[in-house]
Amino acid sequence: GIAISLGAAGGWGLRRRRPEGFAIAWWLVSLAPSLYAVACTGYLAARYLYIPAVGVACLAALACAAWRRSAFLAVGGALAVWLLFALLRVHAWSDGFRLWSREVELNPTRAPSLLAYGTTLSGKGDLVKAAAAFRRAAELSRGKGDERTEEYARSNLCEIQAARGDLDAALAECKAAVDAGGWLADTWINLGNVHAADGAWDKALRAYQRAEERDPGGYEALTLAADAAYRLGDRELSLEYLDRAAEVASGYPA
Repeated sequence: GIAISLGAAGGWGLRRRRPEGFAIAWWLVSLAPSLYAVACTGYLAARYLYIPAVGVACLAALACAAWRRSAFLAVGGALAVWLLFALLRVHAWSDGFRLWSREVELNPTRAPSLLAYGTTLSGKGDLVKAAAAFRRAAELSRGKGDERTEEYARSNLCEIQAARGDLDAALAECKAAVDAGGWLADTWINLGNVHAADGAWDKALRAYQRAEERDPGGYEALTLAADAAYRLGDRELSLEYLDRAAEVASGYPA
């Protein structure tokens, strides 16, 4: 960032065109993605703090463009400190599990962070700790105006309990996810899978149909609904779902 900004400052003659204004404007532009992420998610992963650092690099380059020894020493010292900090932190930022482990350690009551932490644990195959993280996220988000986080956490809990073979616990979690809002197609798919595992194909079909309503044209929901309809003996409806699934998958040979 410093090298590019220095080249821009020298090559474009910005020293004669109020370079400080350019530096501030560049910093605001580089900061915009971070502000958008905060607005959309309500939280910000530490790794995205690299983005505002571009503005610091730009200001440093403009200081160097003056070709003053003091400016070079100041920038060099700041750069050395920054590089040392980055080297110490890059290990934690390079892996989702380490990143969210640290985030949860620093903010143990932030539901979205616990949700992301549980997802990484689930990916590593540690379903016990993942379930604990999801359950904690659901408890923290309940009644706090964050129904989507609660639903997502409950839906994941449903999937984990079903994988363990505890269908009663899985059904309870899926119903809790539906009560939290039922906006996510995955919630209804997981509910349908629980009913299917219990042999209740009529209930499974209704759940898959709700999933398709939430995500029109969703390939997974369509194929699962086709299977449920076939098992209920409705081959015409099954073929209808399969035809729709084929249309969705037409652009994807796999």
